Amino acid sequence: MKVRLTREEEYKLTTGEKLVMFYRAHPVQACKDLLGIELLWFQRILLRGMWFNKNTMLLLSRGIGKSYMMAVFAVLYAMLYPGVVIGVIAPTFKQTEFLFNKIAEIHINSAYFRACCPKIQRTSYRCLAKMLNGSYIEGLPVGTGDGIRGQRYNVVLIDEYATVDEDIIKRVIRPMLNVKRKNVENKYIIAGTAYYTWNHFYLQYLLYNVMSYRESEMWGLHEYIYEDVLMTADSPFQLDEDIYRMSRMDTTDEIFLMENKCLFPIENVGFISARLIDSCTPRETEERQSCPIELFGERGYNYVMGVDAARVAGGDNFSITVLKIKNGVKQFVYGFILNGSPYQEMLYHIRRVCRDFNVIQINMDASGGGTTIKDLLTEAYRMPDGEIMLPILDIDDKAYQDKAGRHILRMVNFTRPVVNDLYMRLKADMQHKVLEFPIDIRRSSDRDLEKTAKEILETKRELLVIQAEGRENYYVFTVPSQFKKDRATTLALATQAANEILEAERLTIPTASLGEGFWVG
Repeated sequence: MKVRLTREEEYKLTTGEKLVMFYRAHPVQACKDLLGIELLWFQRILLRGMWFNKNTMLLLSRGIGKSYMMAVFAVLYAMLYPGVVIGVIAPTFKQTEFLFNKIAEIHINSAYFRACCPKIQRTSYRCLAKMLNGSYIEGLPVGTGDGIRGQRYNVVLIDEYATVDEDIIKRVIRPMLNVKRKNVENKYIIAGTAYYTWNHFYLQYLLYNVMSYRESEMWGLHEYIYEDVLMTADSPFQLDEDIYRMSRMDTTDEIFLMENKCLFPIENVGFISARLIDSCTPRETEERQSCPIELFGERGYNYVMGVDAARVAGGDNFSITVLKIKNGVKQFVYGFILNGSPYQEMLYHIRRVCRDFNVIQINMDASGGGTTIKDLLTEAYRMPDGEIMLPILDIDDKAYQDKAGRHILRMVNFTRPVVNDLYMRLKADMQHKVLEFPIDIRRSSDRDLEKTAKEILETKRELLVIQAEGRENYYVFTVPSQFKKDRATTLALATQAANEILEAERLTIPTASLGEGFWVG
């Protein structure tokens, strides 16, 4: 870009044109004068990087404001360069709309922007900020790439780069910049939070790392974590210690490092590694007892149960996992499985486990046969030995609030966010050593104990083959076709139930509605 003018150019330019040229050379000042935004030190660096480099990567931890800075850049660039077309790309249209919400905030607060762009248009499939100078900022849903194919942009902004399909980037998005205006460089700006090293974002990170040194005028890489933002005395931000600790406990080490430290972790041994499982299997020492296998619950302790109610022969298994809550730690003490069994047999085993252990909450998958089992549990049940078991009722179903029985059942609908949270919290609990496994027992003179020990071993094997695949904002958890993950799912459900109990206790909420904490029928 030409900053210094010749005498002839100086003579021919009007005062307004000179001011535009000045602002093009000084975008930070333009941001202050035209948009009324006083940028922080690192924001000034980000804006200049996007403004003067042809290829820019923003690698920022969550909450630093990458979407906001991309919105600031897009607005300012469209105002100062007539006829440019800026495309906003994100994995989902909701994320595109989020960036346009930032643009709308700037629109409200800047009279100059409103004068340049009278209205921001939104439909169910498109966001548009059109300037009177012929420039416009457009946001479209990516989808499969077909909806944006054929678009031509002078500037492309890709947010949440790691979760935008790599094939769409290569096939559809990059070709949008093939043609440029004379004397005006096209710009390619990508932004996101760190992800696993096997993702295409990491390869781009390596590329930008090298090229920003070799060709610093063309390439720019900007990395900031929250400590950078807080490091100056005049920073308007402050770390919320409580939220920080909560986020540290509620997520896995890899996710924490990605979200907060801009680190790309290596995860090439599956979502849960053998080393992690082993670290959650305490050995007997003088200071610490090993986690036991139990066929009957120990008096004085509460237990929770996870249930997967599949019943198709040869298909998924009906599975039960029981955790013991001891001093805030969840101990995996019992597992049971059936395949292709009738509902009556499933009901019996749910009742049996509730009787043999002091189960104060059951979390059950609502899909498959879950809803049917829920309905069947609402009636009293006579065990084979004649003992009458009280109805087991849904905690959250208002239809049963006034019915006598044990209100200890929670139905879990397996939406993508729920499944994401189930497995993430399961792994986080393992990493924080608040979930324990018993030492492997492969042979025992007690056949029931041996059977339970084998079920726990099978659960560990299922955990080892689970793979996590990022899709949009969440992870999808899969296993190879020769494996199942019913046991792992019920372990995650039981862990969820235990965490709900512990959270209620932490908040000093009475847990009587979840079970009375003593042996009941």
